[in-house]
Amino acid sequence: MKFPAIAASILACLIGAGGVATSASAQAVDLTKLSLEDLLSTEVTSVAKKPQRVDEAAAAVFVITEDDIRRSGATNIPDLLRMVPGLEVAQLPSGGAAVTARGFNGFAANKLLVLVDGRAIYMSALGGVLWDQQLVPVENIQRIEVVRGPGATLWGANAVNGVINIVTKHSVDTLGASVTAQADTQGGDRTFAQVGAQVGSSTTLRVYATDHDLSDHLEGQGGLINDYATGAQGGFRLDADPSPVDAITLQGDVQAGYNKLWAASATTTLPANAIISSLPDSYTFSGANVIGRWTRTTSDTSGFSLQMDWDQVSRELLGFYAEVNQFNVDFSDHFNLNSRNAIIWGANYNLTSTISTGTSDIFFTPNDRVDNLFGAYLEDDIVAVPDRLTVSVGAKLEHNDYSGFEFEPSIRALWRGGPTWSVWGAISRAVRTPSQFEADLTYLTGIAEVKPGNDLTSEKMTAYEIGWRDQIRPGFALDLTAYHQEYYDLISWGLAGVAPPGIIEIEYGNHGHGQSTGVELAATATITPQWTIKVAGDLMNLGIAPGGLNTVLSSNAIDQGASPDNQVSVRSLWNVTDDIDFDVWYRHVGKLATGPIPAYDDLNLRLAWRATAHIELSLMGDHLLSPERIEIRDPTEPLPAIVAREGLVKVAVRY
Repeated sequence: MKFPAIAASILACLIGAGGVATSASAQAVDLTKLSLEDLLSTEVTSVAKKPQRVDEAAAAVFVITEDDIRRSGATNIPDLLRMVPGLEVAQLPSGGAAVTARGFNGFAANKLLVLVDGRAIYMSALGGVLWDQQLVPVENIQRIEVVRGPGATLWGANAVNGVINIVTKHSVDTLGASVTAQADTQGGDRTFAQVGAQVGSSTTLRVYATDHDLSDHLEGQGGLINDYATGAQGGFRLDADPSPVDAITLQGDVQAGYNKLWAASATTTLPANAIISSLPDSYTFSGANVIGRWTRTTSDTSGFSLQMDWDQVSRELLGFYAEVNQFNVDFSDHFNLNSRNAIIWGANYNLTSTISTGTSDIFFTPNDRVDNLFGAYLEDDIVAVPDRLTVSVGAKLEHNDYSGFEFEPSIRALWRGGPTWSVWGAISRAVRTPSQFEADLTYLTGIAEVKPGNDLTSEKMTAYEIGWRDQIRPGFALDLTAYHQEYYDLISWGLAGVAPPGIIEIEYGNHGHGQSTGVELAATATITPQWTIKVAGDLMNLGIAPGGLNTVLSSNAIDQGASPDNQVSVRSLWNVTDDIDFDVWYRHVGKLATGPIPAYDDLNLRLAWRATAHIELSLMGDHLLSPERIEIRDPTEPLPAIVAREGLVKVAVRY
């Protein structure tokens, strides 16, 4: 779909959705000025679908603040997520990324639900997130809420290993004009421009545009691998407060891009783990979305929200073209039943339409499909012991067109042992529904046939979690989580047999099972008023068994070997003066068995100077400890992504 058609579609949606639309954040807390103690009491909404303090959440929650975003120097969401314990992020070609929590990483990491302002960007047809199409400007992100572990009781299917909610700024916080320009030594550049204005006594609006060019950004030694990616996105956000208790938001985006990846030839001068194919891969993509939300807050403990959103993605992928449209309606309500019981309940509906144009070698059967999903949930937050023990019991019931009815219950408890520390625990069940790729795709090669799965059911997971938070002393906080997760009916492809004349038959099935066990740590230490250190890390043991599937050829081994068993992130944030920042970010990522990919150490430096109240200049050095590396080898990609050492310069102007 071309830009004019996208714009026409968005205009039609705006006219039809004009009366509906996110909670006002005109009074939102400025996270750049919070103390450590204030950050622990920051309200998040992703854990309980209602405002809740971080230190009162019975879940493994991590918040990337606006200040974290600015001082990271990152220009895309996957790079920001590298600072979260328990998350695995690896670079894929053409601006793509593999992102997951607690294992099972890859191009279609299908056990992590990702939302932007409550709009799911997880594509059920694909079974994952297309990260190269997530072009939300980092300048407009207020915070990123990351919940590791299942969130299916409230968010539903596919929130298996975690939930990420990217929350953008209220338009009242982006009044005025701003421009950002950035260039790097690998030939890449990025620009961003935005204007925000007051358009009524209680209404504000912003309009933005951004583009990036990653030409030669990930070029291999000698120019043998060229990874070209370019993309652009524009959008708006309108916020209105028609009454003291009501907030309405309407926002939308349009985008387009082109990516190309090719290799001149295979060579031994590339890193030893670079498995090179001469097959070129290029594709275009476009997309559009609209969100409308109405929120009513009647008191500190009660309120509801109604959101409708539409998301359209058009893309060339694996040799065929597909257009996916997703329409969602979500209603959520919370109130106090009495002094001990706080109720949250809601319902949702999702309609997904997929139209594809395949070839004689790769195609969906059927080539167009419409799927429906209905869900309803109920949770009771019970004050078992006032000021000490809170227990949350809830469940979600869903029906989808692939596996029928699904039941996703959980029980969570939090014990406050004192003014500074708390312990929490949870037992949860989550499912992942089959994707259209697994249920309908046929792929023919000269020697093999990948066949669609027959009678696939959902993957199931039961998680056991326990956590401890402690404000050990003023300026030093610790957050520790341990978990054990058991998986059943894992969907994987494997060798089904050999058919004449010697064609290998590969088929999807619910044959795998496995488990993951790990610990995750986040700590923040304010050494001096000018110097803060933030540490995050995790250890994980992931084991996957193929079950009844033929073990000669199976994707289970790939899934197990695509995740590191250890990661460490250390960030030093130093305010040299009121106008100068110097930030150091060191990371260690363990080896991957699939590839194999060796362990690596990474170092990013950032020096920023606020020359005036309106201008900030930044010099950055990324990936400084090695000239180039490969972070993952995904079997769906013909070539690996080469992550290269680079220097960057950035100018940001705001009036």
